Amino acid sequence: MESDKKFAELGPGHARFRAFRASPSGPVSDHPGLVLVHTALGLSSQEQELAETFASWGIEVVAPDLYSLGPDPPSPEDLRELLRMLKDLPFPESYVPPFEAALAELPRPDQERLRRAARIPLYAPDPRAVAALKECVTVLRQTPGVDGNRLACLGLSMGGGYAWTLGTLDPRVRAVVVCYGRPLLPWEDLSRLSAPVLGIFAGKDDRLTSRLKGWESEMRRRGRSFRSVVYPEAEHGFLNPGDAAAHRPDLAARALGEIRDFLQGEIGPLRTPPVAPRAPPAESGARRSARSSAPEPTASRKRLASPPAPPAAAGGSEEVTEAEVEAFLSGPGPPSGRRRRPVPSRRASRAGRKAK
Repeated sequence: MESDKKFAELGPGHARFRAFRASPSGPVSDHPGLVLVHTALGLSSQEQELAETFASWGIEVVAPDLYSLGPDPPSPEDLRELLRMLKDLPFPESYVPPFEAALAELPRPDQERLRRAARIPLYAPDPRAVAALKECVTVLRQTPGVDGNRLACLGLSMGGGYAWTLGTLDPRVRAVVVCYGRPLLPWEDLSRLSAPVLGIFAGKDDRLTSRLKGWESEMRRRGRSFRSVVYPEAEHGFLNPGDAAAHRPDLAARALGEIRDFLQGEIGPLRTPPVAPRAPPAESGARRSARSSAPEPTASRKRLASPPAPPAAAGGSEEVTEAEVEAFLSGPGPPSGRRRRPVPSRRASRAGRKAK
């Protein structure tokens, strides 16, 4: 069953961006919606194919192109060069310091070109990107036939971090799927996350999986619902048919099954039977296993007020603030000046409104 799909221009006049849309075909009403966030390589056929798969499940999908924000989007060549650099950089909790050190060794024109290309992937979460994602949530709620109380977000790699961020900053999002992505906000902010989170990870992606137990612990300490599924034989990007080196159709199909079950439980029911994205190859005898941490108790999935948070375990001076997002949505452009963390009174007041 095919879905209706198209590109659209979204956002206010000063912050327009391009997005791919996929809608369920046939007569549907009160169906769920999903914001799909791309990798650091930008909106590609991977996201479009996934959007069509989710639409076949009866979900309205909006997949924004975050690189279409602003007057000077990076070229695909610049993004590929940037990601080649990242692959060789150390990764404590942020790429920014080693990236700046590596740039200092390049000619000045290359420094400026790659710094512009790195705007969103490295300095995430970018307030323009978060504002665009919140606008996608608004667009879904205004789409005829979409149930505004059944909205989710799914992100891949860099987009996974943005999915975590959107679920924290926008209580309209009721479920979050993170596909091999890391948290972008400090834990004291992520304690406000009320939506349950499903994490899909690749066992050979040590930069993330080596931190997974710590993330699970931090989420448990705050009473947040987080379930992770790790595919030991998978590489980062194994869901992407366009990545010949990493793509695993068999594991991708299983991961999509996990995602479907999760969404069905959180924002379902979905259209049945599901449409398989691609038939997996026959088993070759190699081990095909996945390990999963135990799900959080059902009680943790309720909408909760933020509990007292221990000191932050991640993040730094580059985190986005809600004030920046709101200013960008309502003002003439991105705010200027150094990013600042939200003040406790503002955070507490928003948490109180969410609890109601």
